[in-house]
Amino acid sequence: SALPALAGRAGRALLRGPKASGVFVRSTGGDGLVSLDGDGRTAGRLGPGTGVVAATRLAPSAPVWFVTGVDRRGIRRAAEALTAPALAHKSAAVVGAGGVQALPGGGR
Repeated sequence: SALPALAGRAGRALLRGPKASGVFVRSTGGDGLVSLDGDGRTAGRLGPGTGVVAATRLAPSAPVWFVTGVDRRGIRRAAEALTAPALAHKSAAVVGAGGVQALPGGGR
């Protein structure tokens, strides 16, 4: 799965979906990822070379950032985007050849 078992409460929230984590992306059950719209419905399939960077926060702890991707290239792109300028005003984003795009609920 593109979203493997994650340790801790923040990881479990991410796996439960956007209502629990605020992150609008989910695994397809195989090695793919889909982005979700503001209502949690599938908005689009994320293609090869696409990664995701997302933060979850479970009060009172600091945010936990997750990096994943459709494939190794996507994971690398997402990891490289884990910078303050790339993620300014974003808590969740899709990272691909076209750059960094906020996910719904993830900022602007």
